[in-house]
Amino acid sequence: MAVFNKDMIELATKNKNFQKEVYYDENCQVVLMSIEPGEDIGEETHDADQTTFFVAGEGQALVDGSRTKVTPTTWLLFRRARSITSSTRAMNP
Repeated sequence: MAVFNKDMIELATKNKNFQKEVYYDENCQVVLMSIEPGEDIGEETHDADQTTFFVAGEGQALVDGSRTKVTPTTWLLFRRARSITSSTRAMNP
């Protein structure tokens, strides 16, 4: 696929899966996630940089021990090999 051109907010809003891959090639992966209130994704590390865009809800991301608040339209960039944990508060995701 030469161009991946999708309405990501629409795809994310309709996604009911914890994790759903919507695009993958040798250099890039696009994954939708739906995290229920009070859940977290667990600790992760990646060999490549990762961006995360939050569509709805509020929560926090813990990156290398440092917490940052996330709300709708927050876009985070995680540099490779960082320890990442994202969680939601007990409210609508």
